[in-house]
Amino acid sequence: MQKCFNGIFLIPFFIIPFSIFAQQSSVSPYSRLGFGDVQPQIYTRALGMGGANIALVEPLNINNSNPASYSSLGLTTFEVGLQFGLIEQKQLNPDVTLNNNISGIRYFAIGVPVKKWWGSAFGLQPYSFKGYSIATQRTGPEDILIYDQFSGNGGLSKVYWGNGFTVAEGLSIGVNAAYIFGNLEEENNILWSNGFYASRIFENAKVNGLRFDFGARYVYEIDENRDFALGLTFANKTKLSTTVDHYAFVTSSNGVSIDTLDNINGYQSDLVLPNEFGLGFTYGRKTDKSINYAWAINGDVHFYQGSTFENFDGEMNLMDGLRFEVGALITPGLTFTKDNRLSYFELIEYRLGGFYENTPYSVGGTQLKDYGITIGFGLPIRARNLAPGEQKNTMVNIGAVLGRRGSLDNGLIQESYLNLYLGLTLNDKWFNKIKYR
Repeated sequence: MQKCFNGIFLIPFFIIPFSIFAQQSSVSPYSRLGFGDVQPQIYTRALGMGGANIALVEPLNINNSNPASYSSLGLTTFEVGLQFGLIEQKQLNPDVTLNNNISGIRYFAIGVPVKKWWGSAFGLQPYSFKGYSIATQRTGPEDILIYDQFSGNGGLSKVYWGNGFTVAEGLSIGVNAAYIFGNLEEENNILWSNGFYASRIFENAKVNGLRFDFGARYVYEIDENRDFALGLTFANKTKLSTTVDHYAFVTSSNGVSIDTLDNINGYQSDLVLPNEFGLGFTYGRKTDKSINYAWAINGDVHFYQGSTFENFDGEMNLMDGLRFEVGALITPGLTFTKDNRLSYFELIEYRLGGFYENTPYSVGGTQLKDYGITIGFGLPIRARNLAPGEQKNTMVNIGAVLGRRGSLDNGLIQESYLNLYLGLTLNDKWFNKIKYR
């Protein structure tokens, strides 16, 4: 049975992934805005640190948020991640609470250190999702009730290829070339309580196009073990080609089409993605026991220029957004212990973080907030029976994000969520000449 949020009905559904790049969907009425709920474009390790990783040096992980980081790849790296989320959606007037859940594959990526100064990465992941069902009621002439029903589904996916280059001591630059594609479907129905003929409008937008994002990072070595890094990212305003099918019908009260009001098949338009900027820092310490940080502190700021967004129908229904992220990681065995005989718990990488965002979404003049805390763990798996010269690492990454979006003020919906992430990172040194085992 559907539950009502002050005239808004949400349909709960459980999402089963049906393709390799995670066609999980949204269960939020806020996904009606823009081109849907934009998904995190980072991986499980960073998600456990509040998302902050723009300046992080990652020899054993793929950091696709800053393509300059690919130049630091030390081994060939494969990453895959899954997500399971619980969402509580609440409204005060009337007092209604609805629980939903989502799940799916989050990402798939591979990174290769081509040269000491050049790294490359390829990946695919979801970019945004639409998934909502909304019903409102209004009074027409002669006190006739008019019911408006809005629904949407679909989303955009992203395939990217990125390259990072070390161009001077401590300085790296990089670029990601992403192909964004997918379908966005929306349907509006108007029903009359007196049994008068209803109307139905359906739109399907097929979106595709290239987008480039750029990054730079400078690492300053304070001493032999400690360094401080600054990172910068930028994605420019981009037009994505959009082919729209638009249909409008007169229907009977039970939804059967009687007449066609409008039938436009395949008209061309553009969906304009906005400018994005990011700035981050990392301060950390390394040891001779690992090429990863023993501990590190990270901080990022993201600016999303939503006011430059334009939908394929000409609507500009986003606003400028600002997001702050902080996080830290520590491996006790690398930080505190000098003995080579370490317990397993001393080898685990522990992560903690938090974030606060003024999102680009606005409803009724109220800009939505999104904030939360994160925690994560990197669980190493020992490689056995390695041949001389072989280098292999396996890390199981676990992350949890506990957050809240929206508000209970002004009749809005507040979404409290717990997202759990499970990632697998495999490292290997390719092209070894192994003489014996």
